[in-house]
Amino acid sequence: MLVQAVDHYAPEVAALIEPFRFIPNWRIDDVMVSYATDGAGVGPHFDQYDVFLIQGLGRRRWRIGAHCDDDTALLPHDDLRLLAGFEATAEWVLEPGDILYVPPGVAHEGVAVGDDCMTYSVGFRAPSRGELIAHWSEHLLENLQNDDRYADPDLQAQKNPGEISAQAIAKLHAMVTEKMRDRDAFARWFGQHSSTPKNPDMDWRPEEPIRIETLRERLTEGLSLCRNSASRFSFIRQDANSVLLFVDGERFECTEETAALAETLCARNRITIDPRLIKSASAMALIVALFNQGSVAFDQAD
Repeated sequence: MLVQAVDHYAPEVAALIEPFRFIPNWRIDDVMVSYATDGAGVGPHFDQYDVFLIQGLGRRRWRIGAHCDDDTALLPHDDLRLLAGFEATAEWVLEPGDILYVPPGVAHEGVAVGDDCMTYSVGFRAPSRGELIAHWSEHLLENLQNDDRYADPDLQAQKNPGEISAQAIAKLHAMVTEKMRDRDAFARWFGQHSSTPKNPDMDWRPEEPIRIETLRERLTEGLSLCRNSASRFSFIRQDANSVLLFVDGERFECTEETAALAETLCARNRITIDPRLIKSASAMALIVALFNQGSVAFDQAD
């Protein structure tokens, strides 16, 4: 049995990600939990991303094989890249607490040794070139005007009307690449794209939106904030005093003390707000927005 995104619902499972924070937030996907009885497993397969396999309950035998790619023969399956053939080159039996790292593309197979075998898989995202081009292009198309068209007022008569001239190709190519090469626009898009929740259908918003006055009162009382473990936080630095904060597909422009707050929110799961920030209208407005979209909440441990 495979259950994805368990870290979104169980804080104890989300805590497994903390030792891997040397990897940027935007690369982290989720923690999948697999449960198997003696001799069970999904079969030999490979993934296209890094994965750390943490053994919980019981024991599991892992066998590692060759590196795979798009030409590797697969068995029919909608969700897994099950291998049609597999030859192991190494194997280990993981005991509770052991960790095995499997690089992208490496064939592997895990089989439970005994009953009640539970493995936690910390997976990381690695977008393909095709995915980036497709999603970035889709975003650009949504914002293009229909009257932004090719024109050649300086057209010269050609010896052969069947020729597509070098000048026409250059102008047509520029129409496409000028938009695609806008680095700042790409950065803003990617921040929102990469922070979009894994399960966007889940509604984490509070039953009652919080007001700035209420937020100030609660923070003044000493309450801390914690991030929703299902939320994705990242930022892009604009300059020394400003950043773009991306949380769950939303973008926030932060400057001065709010920029520092944004960086802290991205670095820590739980934070205590400095009393000086409680007086800042921009800082409180940011926290209210994050609170009301379900990205942060009051720490229940307080």
